Amino acid sequence: MGRVRSIEGRWRYIVFQIMSDKELEYEDVARDLWSVLLKLFGEVGVSFMNLKVIDYDKRSGFGILRCTHKTIDIVHAGVSMISEIRGTPILTDIKKVTGSIKKARETVEKLKIQVDR
Repeated sequence: MGRVRSIEGRWRYIVFQIMSDKELEYEDVARDLWSVLLKLFGEVGVSFMNLKVIDYDKRSGFGILRCTHKTIDIVHAGVSMISEIRGTPILTDIKKVTGSIKKARETVEKLKIQVDR
């Protein structure tokens, strides 16, 4: 018998980086991301995304978002629209979209090594 898919569908994991002059906390990143997406797409639109901030490293600025495979494009657009978090100007960069959390975490580790050089 094959593997049973989850009810939500296929997840996608978005590896992103936030560049800022200050270190930003996980809670601030998650709250402001939700705020921007709610303003852009409304509650119904955000509910279809099943969005979750899986991980965020405040030192490097790398993070992982989870969403459904059908909403990759709108989540990408929403993340790109964020210009400040808690009054601090930022730039966001989507590094990679993967189909597994393991691959997303491996990507983050590789990118951290490149940044530290």
